[in-house]
Amino acid sequence: MQDTKSQYSGECGGHALPVSAASLQWRNFLAISGLVILLQACYSPERDLIQDPRNTPLIHILTSDFRPASGGVNVRWEYLGIAPLHRVVLLRRNDGLIFDSIGVMTDGMALGDSRLIDSFIDPSPASGELIEYSVIARTDQGSSSGRAVQVQIPGARLVRLRRNPFQGRIQIDWESVGAGLTGFEVVRRTPSGSRSLLLAAPSVDTYLDLDIEGNTPYEYEIRTTVSAGATLTSASQSTEVYSLARTEPVSLGRVGLATGSSVSSITLYALVPRTFGIDLSSYRYFFGSSFDGSQTVGAIREETNALEASDVDVATLQIAGPTVFRPATVGNCIYLAGTNASGDQVTIRAFSLPNLTAKWKGPLDWPLSDGAVVSAVQAGDGNLYVSGGGSLRVYTPQNAELVRYGLSFSDPTNLAGDASALWAVLGGEGRVVRSDISAGLGQTINWEEVTFPISLVPTCLTLNRFSQIFVLDATAQCVHAFDIELSHLLSWTLPEDDYHQGGLSLDGGPGNLIHVFSSKGNVYTYLP
Repeated sequence: MQDTKSQYSGECGGHALPVSAASLQWRNFLAISGLVILLQACYSPERDLIQDPRNTPLIHILTSDFRPASGGVNVRWEYLGIAPLHRVVLLRRNDGLIFDSIGVMTDGMALGDSRLIDSFIDPSPASGELIEYSVIARTDQGSSSGRAVQVQIPGARLVRLRRNPFQGRIQIDWESVGAGLTGFEVVRRTPSGSRSLLLAAPSVDTYLDLDIEGNTPYEYEIRTTVSAGATLTSASQSTEVYSLARTEPVSLGRVGLATGSSVSSITLYALVPRTFGIDLSSYRYFFGSSFDGSQTVGAIREETNALEASDVDVATLQIAGPTVFRPATVGNCIYLAGTNASGDQVTIRAFSLPNLTAKWKGPLDWPLSDGAVVSAVQAGDGNLYVSGGGSLRVYTPQNAELVRYGLSFSDPTNLAGDASALWAVLGGEGRVVRSDISAGLGQTINWEEVTFPISLVPTCLTLNRFSQIFVLDATAQCVHAFDIELSHLLSWTLPEDDYHQGGLSLDGGPGNLIHVFSSKGNVYTYLP
């Protein structure tokens, strides 16, 4: 019998259908033919990229070249796709963070039915920067973006601005890259206009701007000239010194300020006379950051203490807080000095910090005549200086009288002092005198006239830890800053207000803030 199993195929064994060799060959032929047809249908010579432009539009940058003669960058791009192109957006960034749009194109040169080519000139790339460019294509199918490319721009790159408010200067630093650079120009812009500060050789990379004012924004840029003739401009940077950081309405009328103590969180004390007493408020100034990263100044009024003052003429009171020139200790005092209710006697009150506990009251033997003015300050030597009625008395930190002097000039309207000198503003005479106290106090005190290098009418003054003297000119509504040698560092104009009964005070915190208070009870805080 003939074996027929070889004529059958399948898992069903003897139950499978018979298949001939010719049928198998025909089936294989059809499979291979179908695969070839499919491959031919999918192949296109334009589909040699990973992303298929016939299904998904593709855009990319072909070339990007810096042009020395013009100082611009030529960016050439290519679009592949059958979807209609609505527009191409050119992007640029030089900070490594965010792309900015610098141009929009709505057409290009067609090369076939699915290819467009065009170029764009970036006329003003920032000098010295490694700039990235990219492109985005907008079609009916959405957006398609190309890979970013980098172009090195020659010239000077502005690296940093180093502000020094305590010496009244701003240092501009830059670095350069590339060949054919012939010189640099430092340009400064303010709200009132622009100004060229320096023309420098290619070997120079820094400049000190000494001609600055407080509370004025300065924007700097570096311009580079190249041998090909173009002028390139760097990205700009801005800064300012003694900027107005905060305005605090403390009172509706006269106010007095005093430096706080680092023993507590209080950085400033505000004395506000009331009809039947005194309010002494404690403020804490602190630093924060805004959304753009710039520094901000905040303030919190921690508490207000109502002090009894039935036997005091509150309109004459001056406040003398702890000095910033000595380490703060528990037991530091804040002093209130003025005249009694009848105006014929000097009265001084001491309150211990930080709880403002009444500690001392005196003296009992300091008579005054009509028109006398009382002033007080805690100086850097740790002593309390009080003037009035043609005399000056000095008290130790233990509130004991140390020495008393007669004065040969009118009563000072303001006293200030560090560890080296005691300063007195003679408001009625429009002048300032000072005495050297660095070697201690003797039986006599010698005064010298202070001559400022600019014209001003002094209302009051104060000093900071960096040997700066700040003078308030209420008539001109201006603050002037000088170094210890009386060289003028800078000035700034105050907001429109009345400052004739105002003054200056340092903040007791670490930020070296300067507070200016007006006759109307407004406190203007300046950040160095």
